[in-house]
Amino acid sequence: MKREGLKKTTKKSNVLFDILNDIKIYKTGTLLDDEDSVYYREFNSFMILQFLSMNNENCELVNLLNHYQGNIDKKKLYLLLIKLIPYQRTFDPFITGSLDKNEKEQAVCQYYNCSLKEAKTYIDMFGDEWADDVKSQFGGTIKE
Repeated sequence: MKREGLKKTTKKSNVLFDILNDIKIYKTGTLLDDEDSVYYREFNSFMILQFLSMNNENCELVNLLNHYQGNIDKKKLYLLLIKLIPYQRTFDPFITGSLDKNEKEQAVCQYYNCSLKEAKTYIDMFGDEWADDVKSQFGGTIKE
C-alpha cells in the first residue's frame, strides 16, 4: 500500500564541498574538465569565494578576486584559485550574525524608548557590559 503525502527524501549534494576540498587540499584541477559534469553545472563562484573568505588568511585575496568573478570563466577561476590558495586543511565556520547582540539592541530600544539605530549607537558608545546591565534591569523579557 502506497502512502500519499510523504515527501521524497533526496540526498544532499556535496558538490560545493568537493570543489572547496579540491581547491584547498587535493589541488587536482580536474573537476571542471567535463562541461557535462555535475561539478561544472553546479559551480557557483559566489558561494566558493564566500566560503573561502571565512579563513582570515584568504580574505584579501578572495576580496580581490570577488571584483573580477563576473569577468572570468568559471574553469579559469577554479584553476586560478587552485594556484593561489595555499594548501590548508582547516575548519572554516560559516560566520553568521550574533543573536545576542540583537537581543541587547532590542532591550535598549524598549528600555529607553528609542529607535534600533539609536540603540546600536548607544551600545557602541557605552559597550556590551552596559547593554547587558540594561538587559538585566529590563528583566530579560523582550517584547516582539
